[in-house]
Amino acid sequence: MSDKSPVGENFQTLREQAEKLLAGGEGRGLNIDPNDLIRLAHELEVHQMELEFQNQELRRAKRDLEASRDGFADLYESAPVGYVTLNQKGIIEKANTVAHALVGDDQVTLGKLLSSFIAKDDYSTYYDYLNRIVSGESPGPVELKVLGPEGAIHVHMEATTQADGHGNLMQWRLSLVDISERKKAEETLFQGTFENAAVGMVHVSRKGFVVRSNQKLCDILGYSKEELSGKNICDLTHLEDLDTDLRLMAQLIEGRIDHYSIEK
Repeated sequence: MSDKSPVGENFQTLREQAEKLLAGGEGRGLNIDPNDLIRLAHELEVHQMELEFQNQELRRAKRDLEASRDGFADLYESAPVGYVTLNQKGIIEKANTVAHALVGDDQVTLGKLLSSFIAKDDYSTYYDYLNRIVSGESPGPVELKVLGPEGAIHVHMEATTQADGHGNLMQWRLSLVDISERKKAEETLFQGTFENAAVGMVHVSRKGFVVRSNQKLCDILGYSKEELSGKNICDLTHLEDLDTDLRLMAQLIEGRIDHYSIEK
């Protein structure tokens, strides 16, 4: 079956005949039907109109696309949330105005690892969060600290991924919300509750060193806050109770228990 349309065949035939006529008279005796010429001219006009309609539709689609793109760009830049795009290696490729206000301008951020702007004590939180997403989990948002131009800022971060047709990671898309004011209010509320508690309370590091203690604990033990700061919990525990306390603390750190209560 031929792929040629009747219009194409007629056009080719007439072209060959015209070329012979122009070549030097060999085709002077050819008989060209005027109706074929009229029909072909009509077909060409129809095709020309169809192409013009298509061009008009393409131009309209282009204008709509450009308007949509400009609208998205305006929304992206003026959003009250920081948006950051990372490549598969975690390098910042794009950031909006709010994101730059959080971590720095283009010259500071673009081409840098986002992890270089994460507070060191939140590294594990950041990488664990991304690894959970890559493994197929939906962990929801996470809170951590980023290092901005004016110091550490608490942010609420949420991430999604973009993959290619084979499921390979192409980009990370992150949203960052500044929650510093909320954290400050929570800290103030907690500090008031902590300091005025009717029981002794202490915060210790993972290695057992005192980070913060309240006045009630100082009254119980007879130390000032300055004297308690930096002491190890082992220094405050009677030797007979030390093994039990350390064993339970190790289980707490490992996540095998979420709390424990003992008399010592």
